[in-house]
Amino acid sequence: MAWRIEEQVVNGEIDNTVRGRVTGRIWLVGQLEPLILDLEGNPWRDLAGTRLRFSNPKPVTGITGSLGNR
Repeated sequence: MAWRIEEQVVNGEIDNTVRGRVTGRIWLVGQLEPLILDLEGNPWRDLAGTRLRFSNPKPVTGITGSLGNR
């Protein structure tokens, strides 16, 4: 089963300003350290060459989705 983290995301950043590399950080509710992204390759065309910052105005605490319904 998948853990769907989208509701627990507080904020984050995805960066493809270096060609062939996608890096980023995603902060989750209740976690002091972010998830670290360090991927080889490029994202979809609409994100290629850019840095995207995002935030969730109403993050939810606790596990939801498939794992939360066990």
